Amino acid sequence: MDLRARALQTAPTSSRPCSTQPCARLPTTRLPRRTSWTLDRALPGTSAHGRRLAPSRAPVLTRAAGGEAGKEPAVDPTSLDAAAFTVERILALARDRNFDDLVRFLPDAVIDAADELRPRAESSVPPSSSSEPASASTSAPAGRAPLTFAHVAAHAADLDACFTFDSFAQRHLYFEPPSSGPRALTRLSAMRTGEDRAVLRYGLRSDSGEEAVLTFTLECGEMLAPQYKSIRIERVWQLLSVTGEPDMDPEDDVPSAPHPSLPPEAVVAAQVAALRLDDPAGVFAFASPSNQAMTGPLERFVTLLRNPMYRPLLRHRRATPHRRAMLDANSYSEVVKVVSDNTGMPNSSVEMVYLWQLTRQKTGDFAHCWMTDSVSLVAARALN
Repeated sequence: MDLRARALQTAPTSSRPCSTQPCARLPTTRLPRRTSWTLDRALPGTSAHGRRLAPSRAPVLTRAAGGEAGKEPAVDPTSLDAAAFTVERILALARDRNFDDLVRFLPDAVIDAADELRPRAESSVPPSSSSEPASASTSAPAGRAPLTFAHVAAHAADLDACFTFDSFAQRHLYFEPPSSGPRALTRLSAMRTGEDRAVLRYGLRSDSGEEAVLTFTLECGEMLAPQYKSIRIERVWQLLSVTGEPDMDPEDDVPSAPHPSLPPEAVVAAQVAALRLDDPAGVFAFASPSNQAMTGPLERFVTLLRNPMYRPLLRHRRATPHRRAMLDANSYSEVVKVVSDNTGMPNSSVEMVYLWQLTRQKTGDFAHCWMTDSVSLVAARALN
């Protein structure tokens, strides 16, 4: 799929309305929601909102009470333990790269919406291409290829109305799932936000050294399940969203140099912060070696930032991430909207849209570090 072309879109594509008609499932029974957050469990070493308070880490759940490792836990299926088992099953499937098995953890509305967004060329197959029926989780009408998790990941930006799967999720659940090492995964907290909703937070460290926190939001609903000569109704947890953030304390200083632990989102944020402070050296520090070779040395880079195309970035009034996407395992793009009064003309304000493109370095002093290859102007308009 051409993820690079999708990342160059500068305005969010209007999301198609998610279908509310279930496919072989009963409608979810909605229970009254509590208006306040209720904490069921915060694991040792974390605060109520999941931030780590001490270096000690809580182990990931591997065996639920009454259940066997790798099998459904013998607990109440609507419990927080069952929600945790679901998330950790998802993480295990991602680690083993059994991506298409992840589709069964998505609500029907998400599957229907993702299927509608697929180009016809991707969703059609010759009638004779396979004589085997599609699996229940990816079943499709005759003549259509089954929906895969790759389709969902590719179209995640256009599914915001019913499903959120951000660049952190793309990277750590699809392009570079966490390994099974002792420091790879830690459950930080688990809490309910309603009778049938739960939020779980996990700290993870990838093989390349990147550290991040993933937040899983799940909803418990009813599903029809096969049974000998009949069917039965099961209560199951399904994904509503997966989002991420750098594993950094918000009160820490903005990073000043590349490091393997920094995700690409944090690199862009560090450069944007340096631009607002009119700190060209801080921006230049995160430029990739190939970028520095074209725009350096630093004195030349400073002159480049003063030209009309980039001047609004310096001492800008506001910067907002607009669209983030992984292009492949080692390429990332982010569209940033900037509002600035620094135009060189009195009483003038502009809104500028810039595209950041980053790659993860493979060799040299910055091996495994995310660094910026280019920043280009995509659109501009005067505000007054």
